[in-house]
Amino acid sequence: LIFGYLGFPALGVFGAAIATLMSRVLEVSLTIVLLMVRGTIFKTSLKSLFVIDRKLLINVIVMALPLTFNEALWSSGQTALFQAYSSRGDTALAAMTITNVVSQIVFVTFGGIATAVAVLVGNTLGRNELELAKENAKKLLFAAVIVAMIAGFILFILSFFITNLYNAEEATKEIARFNLRVNALFIPFYSFNVALYFTLRSGGDTLSTIMIDSGYMWVVTVPIAMILANFTSLAVTLMFLIVQSLDIPKMLFGLWRYKKEYWVKNLAKEPELETSM
Repeated sequence: LIFGYLGFPALGVFGAAIATLMSRVLEVSLTIVLLMVRGTIFKTSLKSLFVIDRKLLINVIVMALPLTFNEALWSSGQTALFQAYSSRGDTALAAMTITNVVSQIVFVTFGGIATAVAVLVGNTLGRNELELAKENAKKLLFAAVIVAMIAGFILFILSFFITNLYNAEEATKEIARFNLRVNALFIPFYSFNVALYFTLRSGGDTLSTIMIDSGYMWVVTVPIAMILANFTSLAVTLMFLIVQSLDIPKMLFGLWRYKKEYWVKNLAKEPELETSM
């Protein structure tokens, strides 16, 4: 659909959007079919998928709305950061685009970390096994760093040659190579923060997730990026290095919130009603 192969018209970006939508529809369809057909504990009827306990629904909405708001703020923050980097010209903007695309090769590990946290921490909290959830969280934080170190090493190696695949000016490639190595250096911090974020979110600690995600983004990261862009003459490479290093104090703040253990609770548990004798 993008390039018009196999008899399809060349639709470019529009074709990519159609293909993405089709893949998501197919994914949901297969999931529903598996739920209804396979003889597992998840086997259910299509009708039952739309029957939700009212109290549980309200509880989920109360937790989900702040998280949705947080994701929107975080996304807009990323746009603001891109705008700050673009102040250094078209070469810098092109380099940042290459950096983001190539970094995604190893950043996909974050999705795996998020899933692992949801299963090993979120599900354990849902079973009211709070001590086991805390133990799983500790192990996942450690595993996140180890996996990220491997991913960072891979990204560092890729930085030496993968930019040559792009038809870009040498100055653009040089900036992209530097930025990729910065990401390779800081990816253990990114990964640790991802594990922290999803651990806190598993227990419904929405205040902490907002504080260390979109809150930190707009209170610390974006303002510093804008100051660097508008009030200094630093090269985009140094700007990127400084902005990415802000994940270190973010990690320390997130770790402090994690140790408070506000997230160690079972969201699915019915609140016990007090009875008077």
